[in-house]
Amino acid sequence: QLVKEKTHIAQQYNNKSVAEQNSLDLSWDLLMEPMYADFRACIYETDEEFCRFRQLMVNMVLATDIMDKELGALRKGRWEKAF
Repeated sequence: QLVKEKTHIAQQYNNKSVAEQNSLDLSWDLLMEPMYADFRACIYETDEEFCRFRQLMVNMVLATDIMDKELGALRKGRWEKAF
């Protein structure tokens, strides 16, 4: 719907997985606040772990986008390859 209405937020995310990308941005900004430093330290310690955690988070949230046909085809292909 956000893409159909040509909203600013849809343009910000290039009309792709708009709600999902916005959720990621908001949650990531919240997680990076100083009050969550101890929590972050439990999740990752190294730059490599940080990057891996970020990628996992992005992949999990974007996987919830059921409207994106391209992502759906990729998921289906991986599923068929795995099973």
